[in-house]
Amino acid sequence: MTKREEANNIKNVEESLEQLSSKFSKNDSLVIILAAGHGKRIRSSTSKMLHTIWGVPSIERVRLAVKNGINKSNITIVVGIKALEVANAVGKQANTNFAYQEKQLGTGHAVKVGLEKSDLKNIKYCYVIYADMGLIDSNTMKEFHDEFMKAKTDMILMTAMYDGPKGGNYYGRVLRTRGLTKDHKKSQYREGSKGQVMGVIEYKDILALKDDEDLVKAYKDEKFEYGKDELLDNMHEYVAGIYGFKIDPLLNLIKELKANNAQNELYLTDLIEMFVNNNLSISTYMPKDNRVVLGFNDKTVLKEMESIARNNVYNKLKNIITIYDGEDFFIDDSVVEQILEIDKDEKPLDIYIGKGAYVGKGVKINYGVYIDHGARLEGNIELGEHTYIGDNALVSCLDNQKMVLSNNVQIYAGNQIRGNVYIGENTTLERGVNVTGSDKHPLSIGKNVLIKGVSYIYGSIVDDNAYIEHCIFYYSHIKAVLDENGKVIKCRFIRPKEEGIESVIKLKDEKIKKLKRNKIFLILIAISIFYSNINAQYERDINKDAPPLSKHYYRISSFESISTWSVASLNSEPYISELLIDPNNNLHIAYYDDKINAPVYVFGKNGNFKREILDKNRELGSLISIASNSDNMHISYLKNNKIWYANNNSGTFNNYAMDLRNNRKIIDLKLVVSTFNSPILFFIDSKGILSVSRFYRDNFFSDLVYTNKIIEKVYPVAENDGYAVYMKEYSTGNLFYASRKTNTAFTFFDNNQILNNVNQYTVEHEAHNRFNIIYNTKDNTKEIRYKKFYDGNFIDGIVATEDQNIISFDSTLDYASQPVVLYTKEDGNKYIYIDGQTIDLSILGKSAGEVRINAARYPEFYIAYYNTLFKELRISKLNISDIEK
Repeated sequence: MTKREEANNIKNVEESLEQLSSKFSKNDSLVIILAAGHGKRIRSSTSKMLHTIWGVPSIERVRLAVKNGINKSNITIVVGIKALEVANAVGKQANTNFAYQEKQLGTGHAVKVGLEKSDLKNIKYCYVIYADMGLIDSNTMKEFHDEFMKAKTDMILMTAMYDGPKGGNYYGRVLRTRGLTKDHKKSQYREGSKGQVMGVIEYKDILALKDDEDLVKAYKDEKFEYGKDELLDNMHEYVAGIYGFKIDPLLNLIKELKANNAQNELYLTDLIEMFVNNNLSISTYMPKDNRVVLGFNDKTVLKEMESIARNNVYNKLKNIITIYDGEDFFIDDSVVEQILEIDKDEKPLDIYIGKGAYVGKGVKINYGVYIDHGARLEGNIELGEHTYIGDNALVSCLDNQKMVLSNNVQIYAGNQIRGNVYIGENTTLERGVNVTGSDKHPLSIGKNVLIKGVSYIYGSIVDDNAYIEHCIFYYSHIKAVLDENGKVIKCRFIRPKEEGIESVIKLKDEKIKKLKRNKIFLILIAISIFYSNINAQYERDINKDAPPLSKHYYRISSFESISTWSVASLNSEPYISELLIDPNNNLHIAYYDDKINAPVYVFGKNGNFKREILDKNRELGSLISIASNSDNMHISYLKNNKIWYANNNSGTFNNYAMDLRNNRKIIDLKLVVSTFNSPILFFIDSKGILSVSRFYRDNFFSDLVYTNKIIEKVYPVAENDGYAVYMKEYSTGNLFYASRKTNTAFTFFDNNQILNNVNQYTVEHEAHNRFNIIYNTKDNTKEIRYKKFYDGNFIDGIVATEDQNIISFDSTLDYASQPVVLYTKEDGNKYIYIDGQTIDLSILGKSAGEVRINAARYPEFYIAYYNTLFKELRISKLNISDIEK
C-alpha cells in the first residue's frame, strides 16, 4: 500500500468512526475504553475485542458495565486493529465517541489518543479500562467510582491479589513502601499493613533485570529495593487495568510519558510513579471478587472467563429454576433478568433447562416452561405457560420477526420452528414436524391442533382443532372440517405435485428391495391380526372381575404360627407395592397381574381378601406404589408411558393420568400422603432427574424437579409436620436426605450424605424424626446393616451376614420400635430378622423378586411375596409370640 493509499484508508476509517460517534453530555466523567490491541495470542481472525463471553462481545460487556456503573458518564472507545469491525459491533450509542489509534504504541499512547479525540470541556474525572475485561460488572465500577469520590485523591488504582500457580503471574506488580528503607531504617510512609503506592513494574521488565540486580525505587525522600526473585514470586498485588484520574494532572503528566522499557512503548502505569514524584496522592480499590478483573490474551483464559460467567448465572438461578447441568447450558443475560423479575412474585416458576439447552436474547420466558436437552431458542420468541420444547428442537426467528408459542404448546424432539409463527394453546407438533413463516407469508396455527408424522408447513393458516399427519403445505388454509359424526376430518398424506421426476433414476436392485418390503409388510399384517384377536379377547374380559382367591390353607411347620393364602396365579414375578396395615388390622397391597394385564388392589385380613382391578385398559405396566390417609387409599403406577394415580375417595377408584414428556423412561416411582393430606408422587427418570408432583383438586402440580445430583432411587416417608426424602445417588451410592415441612419449600442436605456405597435400602420412620435405615453396600451384598438416628445420634449395626448374596429385603418396626427385616438370599429362600435373631422361613418357598413386610396388631406381621414353584402371589401371617416361644 502506497503512502497515499494508506492516508486515504486512515481518512475513511476516521470518517466512518465520526459517523458512529455522538456528542458528550454535560456530565463531568469520561471513561476511555482501550480496544485497539492486536490480540495476536488469541490466534483468530476475529478481533480480540469481539470474542464473546456468555454471548456478548467483551467490548460490549465492558461498555455496559461502565455505562451503568458510572452514571451518565461519557465514553471514548479507542480502536485500532479492525477498527470498523469493533466500532460497528458497538454501534452508535448516546454520549459515546470513537478514537482511532493508527499505530499501537502502548497503553499510555492509547489514552493520549482518546483524550485528544474527546470533548473535555466539562470533564473533571477520567477513568481508563481495558476492553478485554469482560467479567467486569456495573456494581464493581460503581464502587470504584464511589471510592474515588470518597478518597478525594488525584489518582485511584484498581488492584487485585494474584492467587494462581507460581510462575503464572504475568501482571504488572504494584510497588509499595516497606517497613524498612534501602538503608534499613524504619520508613515514615508505611501505615498499617500496607505502604504507599509508588509505582508499578511490568512483568517483561522484571524478566529484563539481571539475576543479581535489585530494583530501587524512591518515594519522596526514601528509597526501597526489591530483588528479581522477590518481584517474580512474592509480590502478589497487581494492577487490575482500571484507573481513575483527576483530569488536570492527567493532562499535564501524560505528555511527559517516555518509552524507557523493554517493549519500547508508552506505559500507562508509568503515570503512577510520575504522580508520586509530583507529590500527587494515589489511593487503591480492591474488588470483593478478583475474577471480575480478569482479562484475556489467549483462548485458555477466555474459556476460563466463559466458565466463570456461566457459574455466575447458575448461582443466580439455581434455587429459582431447575438447570440439569450447571456446566452445560446457556441463558442470555436478558432472560436471566426476566426470571429474577418474575421470581419476585414468589410463585413457583417450575422452569426446566436441559443439558446443552440454549436460550438466547429476545426469548420471553414463562411459568412452567420446559426446555429439554440440546434445544435452542433464538430471537423474539414469546413462550406461553407450560410450553414444552423437546430435545434438540430448534426454535428461532430473525430480529425483525416474532414468534408466539401459546400456553401448553408442545414441540417434540428435533423439530424446527422458524420465522414469523403463531401457535395457539394446547397445540402439539410431534416428532418430524417442521414449520416456517416468512415476513411476507407468516404461519398461523390455531388451538388444539395436532401435527404429526413427517410434515412441513410454510406460510399457511391452520384452523383450531385441525389434525395433520404426513403432509406438506405451503400458502394453504387448513380447515377443521367435520364429518357426519361431528369429528374433525384428518388431513393425511397430502403432498404437493411432484417436480423434476425426470431427474430421478431407480437403482437396479430396487425391484428386489420392493419384494422384500412386501414380504415384511405381509408379516406385519399377520402380527397385527394376531394382536387384534388378543385385544378382542381382552375387551370381552374387561367387565369381568379378577379370578377368585384360592381357598386359604395353613402351612404346618416347626412354627405353627404361619398362615398362608394365595392371592393370585401369575405367569412371572410381579411388581409389588408397599404393604400397608390400617388401624382395623386390614392389609392393603397392589400388584401387576400379568394374566389379566392390569394393576390390582388387594385388601382384607385373615384370608378374607378382596381384589379390585384399578383400570380397564389392559396393558401391563411396571412400577407401582401405595399410600393411605384416614380411610382412603391412594395408588400410583406406571403404564403406557404415563404415570397413573388412583384414589377411592368416592368409594370406588378414580384414575388420573400424568403424561410423561418426551418419552421419559421412569426407573423409580413412590407415593406418599403428606400430613397436609396431599398425595405426593416421587419419580426418577433414566437421566437421574427426580421429579416431585402433588395431586390436588384432580390435577397434578409440579413441586420440584431436582437435578443437583443424578438420583437412582428415592424413598419418601411422611413425617408429623411434612415429609422426608431419602435419595440414593447413581454413581457413588451415597444416600442423601431432604425434607419439606408444612407450607415451606424443600430443604436439601446435598453435602451431608448419611451413607455411601449403598446398594439396596429401606427406611422406617418414627415420631420425633427418628429413623432406621436398613441397607447393604455395593461391595458386600451378603450383609445387611442398619443405621439408626435417635435423639441426635447415629447408631450402626449388623442385621445379618450370610453365605450368599442377598437379592431383596424389606423392613418394618416391631412393637418396641426395633427393626424387623425380611430378606431373600440368592437361592430364593427367605429369612426374617427379629428381636436380635434370624429365623429360617424357607418353608414359604422360593422367589427371586420383591418381598414386603409390615407389622399388624400385636403379635402379628403380614408378609407378601411370590412363590416361584406354584407361580402364586402369596400373603402369610406370622404370629411373633409363637415364634418367640
